[in-house]
Amino acid sequence: MRNSLIGSGVKLAIIYYLASQPAIGVAGVAFALTIAVSLTTVLHIGSIHRLIGFYVDAKDTLKMLLATAVIGFVMHFLWEFLSWRWPLGIDLPLVILTGLILYTMILLMSGTIRPKTFTRIPGVGQLLSRLANLVPFAR
Repeated sequence: MRNSLIGSGVKLAIIYYLASQPAIGVAGVAFALTIAVSLTTVLHIGSIHRLIGFYVDAKDTLKMLLATAVIGFVMHFLWEFLSWRWPLGIDLPLVILTGLILYTMILLMSGTIRPKTFTRIPGVGQLLSRLANLVPFAR
């Protein structure tokens, strides 16, 4: 609870500061929420580490952050490319599906996740695991 209160206090302070800046507008609220959620998450991870020894592998976390940034750029440019060519009902699911597939492939190729990890998914896990084994350089 302490971590959530700290995160909420930081969020309120950032929103208060940014709300007084008319040039920033609603983007300031989104920025404040992002900062607060990130801070709260880091505080929670630190608390869990102190209590039970759980740790987050920094190397894998960095790989996921880099993959997220790459996919964010790819999806943005794909959206810009498709949004004026196809109707919304087609281009949005296509962009989301493309991002999901590429993100999964990047994580497989970087070794962040393994093909056998998919076997834990009920119903489709075995099929997804076999498909993941087809990804080049999947470890």
